[in-house]
Amino acid sequence: MLAILGILAGFIVPLAQTISAADGGMRWSLIAALLSSLTFLVKGLYHALGVLSVAKQYRLTVDTVLDFQTLSRAEALREEIAGLVWECRQAIKPNSLKLFRLHRCQRSALTAILLFMLFGLLLLAAQQQWFVSVGFAYAIAILALAALFLADPIVERQGIWRREAIKTDLPAPGKSQ
Repeated sequence: MLAILGILAGFIVPLAQTISAADGGMRWSLIAALLSSLTFLVKGLYHALGVLSVAKQYRLTVDTVLDFQTLSRAEALREEIAGLVWECRQAIKPNSLKLFRLHRCQRSALTAILLFMLFGLLLLAAQQQWFVSVGFAYAIAILALAALFLADPIVERQGIWRREAIKTDLPAPGKSQ
């Protein structure tokens, strides 16, 4: 995903240079489309870097053997099994978080691609000298802000990688909930 977003970022300079071909309301529409696509591109890059972040591993240490020595054999086995289950659940948490961020990254990248395509259509309209009013620039900006602040949380709430689904705050072994 990071490579795809990097390729998209490579189009920024050539596309920004073409804005000077337009005039009036068309120029503002092109600027609004480019800025909204850049917003989603930056958001996608942020989440792509979050996917690469190193996860903290929770593991049982050698010192836990000393804790088990005072217990009976059955209690020691019970504590060790509880510790291994806890360790397994702690290993699941970072992977779920990485998939959650990857899903956010993909959604932002797709939105950026769609906005780049809209920019291309507006650029074609500017070259063919079709009439586009300044109100169209406002409409693009409002739609991009609505996608950023309204549609994105709604899709996230309805999707599989909800914030509630990745919370696995479990107590350490030997401690009650």
